[in-house]
Amino acid sequence: MIQDKTYKIKVRDTHDAVIYVYERYYRQKTDPKDAEKKIFWSENNVIAVVPVDKDYNLTDDDFIEQVNATVKALAALYEHTPDYEIGISCVFNYPYVSC
Repeated sequence: MIQDKTYKIKVRDTHDAVIYVYERYYRQKTDPKDAEKKIFWSENNVIAVVPVDKDYNLTDDDFIEQVNATVKALAALYEHTPDYEIGISCVFNYPYVSC
């Protein structure tokens, strides 16, 4: 049986890319100054981190393509999560690259 557990993951500045999967959920509360007014905000909670190091037999373009393919695969996996919205982002240690 799967149980709730929190893991500590180390992400180093030497990784060539890092992929983050996070859950986004929305909250609301009543404004303490005006009971008729609701205050809404969203929160993100990281649920998975995938640090990636480049295989130096790959070109930069091939590596970026592989990371983007992984992001797309994770997006497809989490596409139908019923209880909250899932977001996926990644950061490359290359200038001007995004996924």
